[in-house]
Amino acid sequence: MLRGVAEADYHEPTVCTEFDVTQLADHLIGSVTYLGAAAGAAADPVSGPLETRVATAAQATLEAWHIRGLEVARHVLGVARQIITPEARGGGSFADPTEAGPDAGLLDRLVAFTGRAL
Repeated sequence: MLRGVAEADYHEPTVCTEFDVTQLADHLIGSVTYLGAAAGAAADPVSGPLETRVATAAQATLEAWHIRGLEVARHVLGVARQIITPEARGGGSFADPTEAGPDAGLLDRLVAFTGRAL
């Protein structure tokens, strides 16, 4: 969206009439930073071109949510190991575990543990 926008154009209007290019980018950075903070991302303001500022905020947010997703998957796998007993598997809700493979991620290991095919 901001790739190729020259600094001379930062104060040009946008389709959102209440924002020029810089204000709209700042609004986007604020929204992305807010979402990142919910997952524990640090809000480290960066100076530079708008594209760099937005990309830096977005990267921090994506990394924080990726880590949070891994934490949730670890927790769910731990809980699954406690509640999916051999008896629970015999009731038809869960099949025997399948092989996830040595390079499987947490989600694939969870799916395999529940007896589902990957």
